[in-house]
Amino acid sequence: MRRLLTIALVIALMAIVVNDASHYFLAYVDLRNSTDELADSVASVAGNVQTDRLGQKIADLAAGLKIRVTRYAMTPGQITLWTQENATGTWLLGPYLALRQGVPLEQALHTPIVITYVATAGLR
Repeated sequence: MRRLLTIALVIALMAIVVNDASHYFLAYVDLRNSTDELADSVASVAGNVQTDRLGQKIADLAAGLKIRVTRYAMTPGQITLWTQENATGTWLLGPYLALRQGVPLEQALHTPIVITYVATAGLR
C-alpha cells in the first residue's frame, strides 16, 4: 500500500511539472513568434507612419496578435519591441511565483505568469 502511494505521488508530481512546463513553454514560443511577427510588421510600415502615430499603430497590430507591448524604441535603422503575454493554466508554478512576489494566497491561485520578450527588426 505504501509503495502504491509513493508511485501515485511521483506520478502526480510528474504531471504537475509536465503541465506547468508545457504551459510556460508554449506561451513563451507563442510570444516569441508573435513579437517577431509584430517587429517585422512594424519595421515594414514604420517609414509610412508619422512618428506620433507609431505607438498607436504598434498597439493596434499587437492587439491583433493578443500580446501587450510594454515599450518600444526606434533608432534610424531598427525598431525594438518589449512585449508581454500571460502563461495561464499552470497548477503550481504560477501560484508559487505569485506568492514569492507577495501576492495574497487567494489571488495567487489565479495569478498568471507574465512572460517578457524583446525583439528587434531592421527598418525597410
